[in-house]
Amino acid sequence: MGAIFLLFSIGFEKIDIEELKDSIKKATPIASLGILFPFILGFVSVYIFASGLGLRDNEIFAAALIVGTALSATSIGVTIRTLLDLRYFKTIAGSTILFAAILDNIMVLTLLAIITSFAMTGTVSIMSAVTILLYFLIFTVIVYITGKYILPNTANIIDRLNTEESNFAIMISVAFIFAVLAEFFHLHMIMGAFLVGVIFSEIPVFRTEDMSHKVNAISHGLFIPFFFVYVGTLFSFRTIENVQEFALVLIILAMIGKALGGFLGSLWMKINMKDSSVIGIGLIPRNEVILVVAAIGIEQGIITEPIFASLVLTAIITTIITPLLLRLVISRME
Repeated sequence: MGAIFLLFSIGFEKIDIEELKDSIKKATPIASLGILFPFILGFVSVYIFASGLGLRDNEIFAAALIVGTALSATSIGVTIRTLLDLRYFKTIAGSTILFAAILDNIMVLTLLAIITSFAMTGTVSIMSAVTILLYFLIFTVIVYITGKYILPNTANIIDRLNTEESNFAIMISVAFIFAVLAEFFHLHMIMGAFLVGVIFSEIPVFRTEDMSHKVNAISHGLFIPFFFVYVGTLFSFRTIENVQEFALVLIILAMIGKALGGFLGSLWMKINMKDSSVIGIGLIPRNEVILVVAAIGIEQGIITEPIFASLVLTAIITTIITPLLLRLVISRME
């Protein structure tokens, strides 16, 4: 429940499709390299430490995919808050980080949906890959038709009634319907919730200040804290003690992979060295999405407790260290 509201609120509150379209050319290489580098490093790290992570031979590949996907995610809020405090947000680095992080999370959630589909079917073959991609395509088409035609017409009817409560009830109901529909198509429920959030953010009747307050209240005021508490109950410092080397390596690789991918992607787009460095560091933090990926991984039995604990620790450390690194780099370059 908490994961559904978390991803719905991210789609509804943090993603603006029109602005993303304008910046997608610049953000795509940065987001792509920011995913590729940490994904490869996370994937390889599981194979290197597999013997100490409680994985059987037939479980290593799926676990490596989940870890790679988890390390690929980026948290938007931590970096943006720091850049605002440093009065550095209204620069090319600030806007680029925002859109690269948004595109990054869209790519990661798509990748997660495909990977969990493999885990649910229990097979990895060309036929299963084609089937999963077909399911994903059908689901995406349904989402597009709903967002383009059905919901706007429904919104126009509701708008005449002038009842905000009805709008809010429809939003939440549709979010759960698409979460269930995503599961029907062998995708994870959070993909449905996320896409529905994006859809509603593009419909003026629903994208109001009052509606944003209500979504924020029910999400961050109730269900999302329960999700983080749930994740906390699964975390064990005793487990970390047994895999200290893996956890340390994972944190280092997570930081290096994101920073290097963002830096090289920025240079590729001909952004100057200073802003490229800020962008690379700004993409380091993980928070919401990595915890969702980790929670799904442990619930589905794809990853073990040591891997889960290491991913949670990675989210904590990268979230804490990024503002410090940003302040250091920006102050030295000014």
